[in-house]
Amino acid sequence: MQKEKRIPDDVREILAQYPFRDPEIRFLRRNENEVFAVRDGAERFVLRIQRPAEGFSLRPLYGETSPAVYLDGELDLLEFLRECAEFPVQQPVRNRMGGRITSLPDGCAASMLTWVEGRAIDQLPFDRERCFRAGHAAAIMQSALAGCQIPARYTYDEKLLIRAGEEIARAADGGGLPGDFAFRAVKAIDRLTARLPRDGNRMVHADLTPSNLLDTGKGIVPVDFSLAGYSRPEMDIAAFFFCVGDKRLEKSFLSGYRSGGAEAPDRELLDLFLVFQAVLYLACQHEKYRRSGTLPSLCADWDARIFCPFLAGAAVLPR
Repeated sequence: MQKEKRIPDDVREILAQYPFRDPEIRFLRRNENEVFAVRDGAERFVLRIQRPAEGFSLRPLYGETSPAVYLDGELDLLEFLRECAEFPVQQPVRNRMGGRITSLPDGCAASMLTWVEGRAIDQLPFDRERCFRAGHAAAIMQSALAGCQIPARYTYDEKLLIRAGEEIARAADGGGLPGDFAFRAVKAIDRLTARLPRDGNRMVHADLTPSNLLDTGKGIVPVDFSLAGYSRPEMDIAAFFFCVGDKRLEKSFLSGYRSGGAEAPDRELLDLFLVFQAVLYLACQHEKYRRSGTLPSLCADWDARIFCPFLAGAAVLPR
């Protein structure tokens, strides 16, 4: 890893609060967090700053709660998994003051995690064998999360859906979303709210996309539990399917999921949570899609693949 030519001042301030000797840093990505790889000698770490990309807002999830509260809950979750998971789990690295969270002058919160070596499976040949192993990893992860009770986590419920619907309506009123498309999305939220199960929730990853599954060479490992919260296990499967959209690969994932000891998912719940994933993406990232110019194609795809079938009472996923 080569040193960054110029480390941003606020990132330099964060690094100075950890007991590093000669840290090198490389920018990785920016979605809900700004993420950097850090190397100090032979050790590697991940630095995350709660500074979303332009046009990306998690306000529909946070509500009026400070994002730092949910970060603290995520770090509790990672420490819980350290004691029971059968896979490598990133762990919080404490700063010089012994804290797990480092605050920036602008109020953003940052955390340092240990590194898990591997490559995201969306950067590798995406075949049925790798999807099978991803499904197996999902089942193992859900088994490790069973019984986890951490207060400061999201709850993917009616209240969150209402906030998502309000954000989509605001975007349509401001011209940021096509009105007819936003109308169908809000109508889908109303129907989803009426049909969503009110019980049986447990801790899930909630963002189990191919970019958050690393192939380590010894197995596939889930990372980035920043959106983890209370829902049904089908939420994790739907997150994967939402990004894949290939029946053969989805079938391989489900075979791997069952091989990991998990029960076969409820197909109707999979439909509901696929719609849930779509409205979350839309509520949190519509401005990002608009700025990138991808919004028209996304609207057409999600209408045809998700919202219109759901509103017509048809299956969203092929049976």
